[in-house]
Amino acid sequence: PEEEYGSNSTKGDEEKFRVAREGWCYTIRELTAEDADAGTYFPGRAAEILLTSPSTGGERVRIGTFGILHPEVLSAFDVGYPASCLEINLEPLM
Repeated sequence: PEEEYGSNSTKGDEEKFRVAREGWCYTIRELTAEDADAGTYFPGRAAEILLTSPSTGGERVRIGTFGILHPEVLSAFDVGYPASCLEINLEPLM
């Protein structure tokens, strides 16, 4: 699949070298108020990254979150301007 993807790519050179693994895919899901990390992020401006791979047995495993930080979090750390955050666990990708 990697060779076929690279030879059929109309993207730049950097995209031709992207590595894909068969059976691996990711899903991005918006965080809701019920999620544990929802209070960290501005409502409606955050998501989680779910990974499906052969090692997870087809189950979706949460490997990270990203979004715009909530104003209360910013003030707790004396940050006076909007900021975004990305948290990712690389171990499942190894």
